[in-house]
Formats: sequence, structure tokens, C-alpha cells
Amino acid sequence: MKRLVTRTSIVLTGLFAMTTGMMVSDKAMATGFNWHEQTARMASVAGAGQAAWASDASTVYYNAAGMIFLPGTNITVGAAYLAPVGDAEFTSATTSALVGPTTSGGEDVIVDAFIPTFHLTHQINDKLWVGAGITAPFYIDEDYDSNGAQQLLTDNFSLKVFQVNPSIAYKLNNHLSFSASLNIEYGIIKQSQVLPPLLGGIPTPVAFGGVSPGSIKRKVDAVGVGFSLGAIWNIDETFRLGLNYRHGDTLNFKGDRKDPLFGKVPTKFKFDLPEIVTLSAVKKVTPDLTLLFDVQWAKWSDVKNTFINDGIAGNTLIVRDWNDAWRVGVGASYQLNEDWTVRGGVSYDEGIPDKNKRFPDAIQSDIWRFAVGGGYKLSETLDMDFAYSFLKFGKGITRLSSPTYPVDLTGTAKARAHYFGAQLNWRIGSF
Repeated sequence: MKRLVTRTSIVLTGLFAMTTGMMVSDKAMATGFNWHEQTARMASVAGAGQAAWASDASTVYYNAAGMIFLPGTNITVGAAYLAPVGDAEFTSATTSALVGPTTSGGEDVIVDAFIPTFHLTHQINDKLWVGAGITAPFYIDEDYDSNGAQQLLTDNFSLKVFQVNPSIAYKLNNHLSFSASLNIEYGIIKQSQVLPPLLGGIPTPVAFGGVSPGSIKRKVDAVGVGFSLGAIWNIDETFRLGLNYRHGDTLNFKGDRKDPLFGKVPTKFKFDLPEIVTLSAVKKVTPDLTLLFDVQWAKWSDVKNTFINDGIAGNTLIVRDWNDAWRVGVGASYQLNEDWTVRGGVSYDEGIPDKNKRFPDAIQSDIWRFAVGGGYKLSETLDMDFAYSFLKFGKGITRLSSPTYPVDLTGTAKARAHYFGAQLNWRIGSF
């Protein structure tokens, strides 16, 4: 018993140290706006089979019930570089007295990201496992041209949510396992927008001599706690089903708005993270070939609007009315020999906003992922994985016309991204 307590204390102490180090790193918050690429191995199959594969410690994020397939202590450390390219073309209509310039939003409006991740699982006994991961599952970072037509709505915008998820899994028998996780989240939002042009304190279009007094800058953050529940049905040695549910919690952002008219004033608003249900299947066709399947539903329809309370500076209402979104994916992993494995996959995500309600801070549309990768066995306890995936976004169309906004906006946005990732997997003993 003393040995068990000592081993568990060492593992949890190491996890706390790693967690603290990554949370203070600004780069630790850079991943994707509901991205699935939390590890290179999962990215190499386009996220397929994520709730059932349980092939490394990252299962603690995708479905913690999969920890029961990892004896002893397992650590997965990963790093990736996400290079998105997004071009925005906006024009403003002439129905508002405060018409902005009709120049484009610019090229490469989506900012590159460096993505570190960490996952750990530890077997307590033949029935019980614990683990935790550090991830950043929700991210978007946009940097528009400052003279673009969208500038009165948003100039720059970034949303970063990263998560620590302490988890526990219980093995009921050789076929069924269950898990529960806490999702402890920290989110930060930075946003700026240009104030409407004035002439002698009176709103005046630029064409008639109006000059903007400057920009509004907001910086807010929030802490939230949600949960996830998971289950895996190991039908036989060749076929496995996994189901994972992520609770949709709300982040209450608070911070400051700074602008030349009101100075520094408190600001606050809410952002709803979606409920997510993932059903996955893994089928070992031969001793060397494994097929992976995935279907996921995300309840983004809870995001009706964003109501920004800026105190004495007034309030802003952004109509969202986002849609629920489905995702499907298929992938394969093939063992070439004792040391090498090759993988590939493809997936499709539905878009979230309707084209008539797509605000410039959320220009994403549907996403196709095409992925390849592999793994190499370095030793009996250490192996590495690498992956490349190409993400092709559908054409985002924006048509905004509302008295709520200072300018009507029409435009399109095209985006794609390249993902490069690598990870190390370390197995420490067995129970």
C-alpha cells in the first residue's frame, strides 16, 4: 500500500509541475476553434475513432474510459505547428451613414499557432485508472487589415480556451469501462474595432471628412468548469465501440474596454461552449490493419447571440443563431513491420454560422481534413509519431444588414491550413 501511495504521489506531483509550467505559457493556449488535432497520432487519421482507439495517453481527452487499455503509467507529450491561410474580401453597403472603406479584409487573416499538449494516465489497480491532460480545444486568432470594410465591426479578434481535465476510469469487466472527467477551462479573448468617423464630434462618413477617433480594445478572461462522461464497449479482441459526452458549459468573461472616448471601463459577456457527443468504432481487420470510424454532434445552437455589456460605454448585441454541426471521419493504421506504422484518414465538419449571420469574428465554414502520418518504435518503452494534414475550409459568405451594426457588410472568406505535428509516448512499467 505504501508503494502504491508513493507511486501515485510521484505521478500527481509531476503532473502538477507540468500543468503549472504550461498554463503560464501564452503558447499553450494556441490550438484550434474546436480542433481535433490534440496529438499527432490522432491528427494522422483526421481524428477518426477518437472515442474508441485508446492507443496512447491522449485518450484521457478524447474518452477517458480508454485508459483501461493502458497498463502502468503512460505519458504523451506533443507539439505541432498549425499554419492557416485565410483571405477575406469585404465590401460595405451604402445603407448606413457610417459607411466604412470598401477595401478587403486582407490576406492571411488567420494567425499561425504553435501547439504543445501533455497527457498522462496511471493505473491504480486492475479496476481503476486516473489521468489528466492539458489541451487547448477551442481557438481562433484573426488579424484583419486595419483599413478593411469590417473594421467598424472587428479589426483583430482572438479566442483561446485551454483545458485541464483530471479523469478517472473504471473497468467493470473485460467488455465495459466507464469514465468521468472534470473540464477545468481558462479562456481569454482579445478584440479591437475601429470607432466610427467623426467631424466636429458629429458622425460623418470618411468621404466627407470624417476621422476615426481611434480603436476600441477589449481584453477579457474567464474560468469555467464542465465535465465529460465516457464509455467503451470492447465487443471482442477485434472490435471496439466508444461513446463520449462533453457537457456544454458557459464561460463568463470579464475585463476591460479601452477607447479614446470613455477611457478604461469594465466589460463583460458570456460565451457558450457546446455539448459534444462522439461515437467511434475501431475494427482490427488483420493483425496489421486497423480501421477507424467516427461521427460527432456538437450543439452550437445554444449560441444565440453575444451581448457585450460595456457599462457607461453602452451595450452591443451580436446576433449569432449558430447551427448544430455534424462531423464524420474514417481512418486506417497499418503496421508495416516491428518498428514502423503508417496511417491516414479523412473527415468532414459542417459549418456553424449561416451566411446571413456570419460575423467577421467567426468566418469559418465547413472543413475537409486530409491526413497522413506514421509512427516509429524507438524502444520497448518509447515511440514517436508524426503527422501532416491539409484542412480545406468551405467558402464563407457574409451578408450582414441590421440597425444593430454601424455598417452593412457583404463579403467572402476563403481559408485552408497545414498541420505538422509530432509526439513522444513513454510507457513506465506495468501494474
